Amino acid sequence: WGSNNNGQLGDGTSTDRTTPPSSDINLGSGYTAIGISSGGGHTCAMLNDGDMKCWGARGGGQVGDDSDFTSSDQKTPVFVQGSRVWSTGDFMPVPDVSDASCGVSPALPTGLSLTSGTCAITGTPTVTAINATYTIWANISGQSFSGQVWLEVGLNVPIPAYSPNSHTFTNGTTISTITPSNTGGEVTTWAISPDLPSGLSFGSTNGSIWGTPNAINSTATYTVYANNTAGSGSTTITLTVNDIAPSISYSLSSLTLLKGSQMSALAVTNSGGTIVSCTVSPTLPNGISLSSTCQLSGTPTVTAVNTSYSITATNSGGSDSVSIYIEVLNSGGTLTVTPTSNNGIVNASLTNITANYTHLLTIPSWTSGVTNTSSTLNSDHSIAGTDMAMWDNGDMAFVWTRPIYGGTTQHVLALSVYDGSSWTTQNLDNNSKTGYRPSIAIDGNGALHIAYLDFDNTRLRYATNATGTWTFSTLDESSVNPNNVRARTGIAVDNSGHVHIIHPVQGSGVWMLNYTTNVSGSFVSTTITNTSADDGAYASLAIAGDGSLHISVYRDSGGSDLRYYTDETGVWTNETVHTGSNYGKESVIALNSNDEVVIVYRRDDASDDIYISVGNRGSWTSSLVASNRYASELSLAIDSNDDVHITSHNSRNQVGYCCNKDMEYFTNASGSWVRTTLDTGVGGIHASIIVDSNDDIHIAHTDNLAYTEIKYDTVKGSGKGVTPNPVFSVSPSLPDGLILNWKT
Repeated sequence: WGSNNNGQLGDGTSTDRTTPPSSDINLGSGYTAIGISSGGGHTCAMLNDGDMKCWGARGGGQVGDDSDFTSSDQKTPVFVQGSRVWSTGDFMPVPDVSDASCGVSPALPTGLSLTSGTCAITGTPTVTAINATYTIWANISGQSFSGQVWLEVGLNVPIPAYSPNSHTFTNGTTISTITPSNTGGEVTTWAISPDLPSGLSFGSTNGSIWGTPNAINSTATYTVYANNTAGSGSTTITLTVNDIAPSISYSLSSLTLLKGSQMSALAVTNSGGTIVSCTVSPTLPNGISLSSTCQLSGTPTVTAVNTSYSITATNSGGSDSVSIYIEVLNSGGTLTVTPTSNNGIVNASLTNITANYTHLLTIPSWTSGVTNTSSTLNSDHSIAGTDMAMWDNGDMAFVWTRPIYGGTTQHVLALSVYDGSSWTTQNLDNNSKTGYRPSIAIDGNGALHIAYLDFDNTRLRYATNATGTWTFSTLDESSVNPNNVRARTGIAVDNSGHVHIIHPVQGSGVWMLNYTTNVSGSFVSTTITNTSADDGAYASLAIAGDGSLHISVYRDSGGSDLRYYTDETGVWTNETVHTGSNYGKESVIALNSNDEVVIVYRRDDASDDIYISVGNRGSWTSSLVASNRYASELSLAIDSNDDVHITSHNSRNQVGYCCNKDMEYFTNASGSWVRTTLDTGVGGIHASIIVDSNDDIHIAHTDNLAYTEIKYDTVKGSGKGVTPNPVFSVSPSLPDGLILNWKT
């Protein structure tokens, strides 16, 4: 400042202005000069932040007279201290804004605020914010001052945690979802190391853990990482997957053994998790041992009174105990006959003499009663169905459709019987074109019951010798073509002697299933499938120990599925067992010792794979038996160990394109499915398989390599602990007319 026209400053004359006017100097918005000096053609001001600004260019040190400036004059202040340069908009906040009212635009990030009076920015930001310019106003004493600040709120590193951080699960049981907490910065991604136990899943977006563990997993610690742009935070969680606790039982509640004789090994039945260890209390009799899987075996060397032993199976999931009584005798088995003497009269019936046998011991070893052989029973053409049944003494009845040549009769119902040494055959129903698709059952008295189809009259026929002579009757005249491979009959006799028969009926474009029974006293037929559903093809029948019926069928159209019918609830119910892609053709059904339903069938495609489904109403497990077997004409039997035995006709030519279509035999007795070729030359057609009381396998089938033959094959059983039934004999021979029942 100054008062001369040349703007002199500080020459000390009385005519100079020694205090600055308010309008002559413009340092720039927001700046306050602390001190100012002039000389040497420029004027400088020291600011309150310590920087220096200078302006003016001529020797007179002009400042602020707003006249006589040339283009070479520096009319606005520039920084001359350090490397700073003048930039329009730089500001210097006024240090004293006490009692100011403050404002900001845009709004500060959440968690930050302006302090009234000082306009200070304070607080803790709680959200991220991108780099932005914020303008701040201080309004005081009627004047408004503004400045700018640049703010950015970055992410904090996440701080994850699980509470609790240790969990124990049970194999096969769905867990409750585990969710982490986070007290740090927002998480972008989650990760875990190492991989979780099989069956459990990890959420990469939220760090959650969920699922159903499907394998046992020892205790392990897992590191969980929570990541964002600021870095990564981690925490740990410890997980254990225990097995389901064992659930054990024995097929016997007591054992009576013979001193010095090896006992039949008694395996435990376990419906729970795998047994890891097994203990017993009190100590077993000498010579008897308990395996780690709770199997009892050995040869007792001392007698022992009947004592209860508690056997405990244990694994990581817990333990289960069962009690079994064990007694060791010096000798065993008692037979009583009542009365012990009797006087008979010629030609007069003798009152029954009864025998009662108590079998106290378990037979220790097993020997097969057959060899692996194949023989021909009969050589005839165009067989149209076979079925086989076995009496308790091992004799067999084989029913089949026998072709007759010459005259008007073309097929008859024939019966072949094996008496232990040879086969004999007789014709039963000699009507023309009858005996198609026969099925056979034996009742508790040893009488035979046969269901079959009449081709010409398309009706269901029934034959039995229950009265001592053969009788024949027509039970249902519903229409069916018995020469169609879909047509089958099935027959069973319950413990009360009632007969149960199923057979197909052809409706309007569909195959239905009729059920015929004499439970009411006379035979009555009813249709048990929907008249519009195609549920009558490839039907198979089995009866449970409680007398309930179980049927497998193939829905030939409108689904192409394996279907299941049962009356175990008192009414017929049905459901789909295996759906999709033509599962269920050639189905055969049986029940194991636990009354679980077992169904074997093929998938109708180019390779005709063999499948098996096991379960009960509403719960089924389906699995592959064998692939690429071109299977047809399936048959099924189950032995005393619940091992499954299957025969199949391999319908594809195996050598070139002619003639080598074999009968194949499958069993899972070893724990996995094993295939054996039993008969080459188009074998296994119309096959029927049964397991005898010794667990040996018997198969009747037809072989039409050159012409149709009825073949009979035997296969040694596995011998996995069969307990034989007693067989009675008498010596010397009884008087003529008296008979000893070999079973009773």
